[in-house]
Amino acid sequence: MPELRRATLALAVAALAGCGGGTTHSSGGPAGGLPSSWVPGQAPLSSSAAFIEISVRADDLAARRSAARHQELVLLAADRLAAKRQARDDALRRYEEARRAAQAKYRAALRRAAREKARQLARLRKARAERAALLKRLRDARKVTPGEECEVAAVRAQFDCMSGHIPAGR
Repeated sequence: MPELRRATLALAVAALAGCGGGTTHSSGGPAGGLPSSWVPGQAPLSSSAAFIEISVRADDLAARRSAARHQELVLLAADRLAAKRQARDDALRRYEEARRAAQAKYRAALRRAAREKARQLARLRKARAERAALLKRLRDARKVTPGEECEVAAVRAQFDCMSGHIPAGR
C-alpha cells in the first residue's frame, strides 16, 4: 500500500511539475501567471527525491492521524451512547425500586385497612348483639299477660289490646 501511494504521489508531482520543455517568459514568472516564490530557472521541489520522501512520510502520518482521530470520534460517540444507556438503565432501576417500595407500602396499607375493617365489623356485630339483647330485655319487661290492660272499657278504646305489651298510645 505505501508503495502504491508513493507511486501515485510521484506521478501527481511529476504532472504538476510539467514536462520541462516549454518556452520561457520574458517576465521571469511561471507560466499561467501564478505568483511563485521560486527563482526562475531553479528546479521545483517536487523533483527532489528527499522532498518526495518527506512528503510521502507526511502524507502517511496525516492519514494515520486522521484514522486515529476518526477512531477516537467513533469511541467518543460509543462512550456517549453507553453513558446515555447507562443513565437510562439507572433511571429505570431507580423507578422500579421506587415502584416496588410504593407497591409494598400500598399492600401494607391495604392489609392494615383490612384488619381495621375486620375489627370494626367485629365491634359492630358485638354492639348489634348487645343492642338486640337490650331490646329483647326491654320488650320482655314490657310484656304482660294479654287482656289485663284491656279490662277497663276506656283503656280498651284507647289502646291496642291485642299486643300483649304494656299499653302504649296509638
